[in-house]
Amino acid sequence: MKSKIILAFAAGSLIIFNATASHSQAADATTQMQVGATVSTTCTISASILDFGELSTETDTTASSTITASCSRDAAIPSFTVGSGENPGGDSVRQMKSDTNLIPYKLTITAGGSTSIANNGVIELVSEEATIYGQVAPNDTYIDGNYTDSVLLTANYTF
Repeated sequence: MKSKIILAFAAGSLIIFNATASHSQAADATTQMQVGATVSTTCTISASILDFGELSTETDTTASSTITASCSRDAAIPSFTVGSGENPGGDSVRQMKSDTNLIPYKLTITAGGSTSIANNGVIELVSEEATIYGQVAPNDTYIDGNYTDSVLLTANYTF
């Protein structure tokens, strides 16, 4: 590296400069920065207990359950699937069980039971809430016991 000393006079003062001659080169280094994000749409579905209570031996015993569905990010829930229960008994018959004893029941989308929900049937929603009705036919031969079943509800949503 070479240096030069430069003397300059300005208004009666001596100014000394040290000038260094250098030869530098510019260089660049590059890399790629990865960018990512995750967007998740989730839906939840819940149902109140469909409890028939004490069964009648003379008339149909009915009950209902309110199904509520909600989704994040404005996902639409156009339908949900109603499973066959733990003891399916036919196309639209499900069965509650106590020990080895069974009591058949059906699920409907209308009060009074005119439109049965098939096992693994699909229900279309018009809002985020729907009512499912249950119906047990009268029978005086049911065996005493606490009868239960569990029906899987699956939200079918789009986003």
